[in-house]
This record gives sequence, C-alpha cells and structure tokens, in this order.
Amino acid sequence: MGLGDVIAQTFIDGKQLTQINPMRTLQYSVVGLVVGPTVGKWYRILEGIYGKEAVVKKVLTDQLIFSPVFIAILVTSLNLLQGLSWDEAVTKVQNSYFDILLTGYQIWPAVQVVNFYFIPIQYRVLLVQAVAVVWNTYLSWKLNSTTVEATLTSALAKELTSKSQ
Repeated sequence: MGLGDVIAQTFIDGKQLTQINPMRTLQYSVVGLVVGPTVGKWYRILEGIYGKEAVVKKVLTDQLIFSPVFIAILVTSLNLLQGLSWDEAVTKVQNSYFDILLTGYQIWPAVQVVNFYFIPIQYRVLLVQAVAVVWNTYLSWKLNSTTVEATLTSALAKELTSKSQ
C-alpha cells in the first residue's frame, strides 16, 4: 500500500520523491500491514468452506461479501489515520465508496478467477499484492483527490457565499 501511495504521489500528482508526503505513505503502509494477513486468512476460510474446486463460488463470495465490507473498513481506516473525525471519515466513505467498489469489480473478479483456479493457496496473497500495487495507487489517488476536490468545492462555496453577502 505504501508503494501504491508513492506511485500516486509521484506519477499521478507529479511530485518529486523529495516532495512526497511521508506521513501519508506511512499511514498507507500501516494499513497495508493489516491487509496482507487479513486477505490470507480470508483465502483459507474460503478454501475451508468451498474446497479447491469451487472457483466461481469463491469469487462470488469474495466479491459480494468480503470486498464491500473490506473496502468500507479500509477506506474508513485510511480516513481516520489521515486525521479526519469519525463523521468526516464516514462522509468521505459515502462519497467515494461506490466508485471504488465499482472500479474494483472491473479488476478483481478476473484476478480472483486466476488466483483461485491456478495459484496454490500459499501464493495467493503474493499474486493479489502484485496486482494491488496498481489498485493501491488508484485508492491513494481516489481518496486523496476526493479530499482535494472537497476542499476546493468547500473553498469555492465559501468564496461565493462571502461575495454574495
């Protein structure tokens, strides 16, 4: 997750490596320390429920149950780590959740079919984390651009209000 944030800050935001926000990258990295073990445990649970052959059931369960909940928890955690209040974090989740979920549905089902069909369980987290570099770059951009957009919108609204008074 930290690497995805560095990529977002440098390649998307156009910052030099010396200009990146190290606290933001640290926050993403801390959350990433929880993501890997959580996903690994989830794959073992799916394997225990469905066995080795039920690829479609595993993908559907992963995408329809785990992903929606995990994205909400992940985005909320990142927002709170970035210093937002609970209400601000929840509002930000509400504003970005469906875009993130729908974008995830364009990427993860295909990855998970390959993962559950071809990859032995002990290597599944590795495949997911390789793809997740791109995903985490998107998440970092999406979550931080939403903040920028909200800040700009709020500032514009205040300016228009003050000019009309």
